[in-house]
Amino acid sequence: MKRTRSILTTVATTVAAGALVLAVPANAAAANNKPVASSSASAGSFDYWGTYYSANYKAKAKGTVRAEWDTEDESNSVRVKGTLYDIDYRTYSKGGKCAYIRFQTHGLADDASWTNRKTYKHCGAGEWKSFTFWNYDVDSIRAKVCQVGRYDVTPIKCGSWKYLYSADDE
Repeated sequence: MKRTRSILTTVATTVAAGALVLAVPANAAAANNKPVASSSASAGSFDYWGTYYSANYKAKAKGTVRAEWDTEDESNSVRVKGTLYDIDYRTYSKGGKCAYIRFQTHGLADDASWTNRKTYKHCGAGEWKSFTFWNYDVDSIRAKVCQVGRYDVTPIKCGSWKYLYSADDE
């Protein structure tokens, strides 16, 4: 019975604190009923993506994506930052591979075609490689994490396409 009372007291305190938080204005401008100035450029979006893996979980990638639109919301620039991890601890003679990621973009004016935009490769188990790239007038960006041989160009053990950004979501 004592435990039930302490749980009910905790819940009541939490609810009361939540009501106080909801009653406080979000910023000083709202408290004074003053309009908040908007910037000249349209607000951008920022999001985290990943962690995404290769099909055999021996490569992974994660990062962020930021999109900024012009003032008319007709053109954008999208920055993708991330880290590619090689987590295949096998030696190359035992079948070890490198981490690999491929990015494709879909332009604002494109009908149905995806364009291979960037690829990154990293060899070194237990290590990572950072990357950053920009693209302009982008409707969507997707990524696929794979493995690739040290001297090969054809990726294998690819995970599925993962969508990092879509202009429709804004």
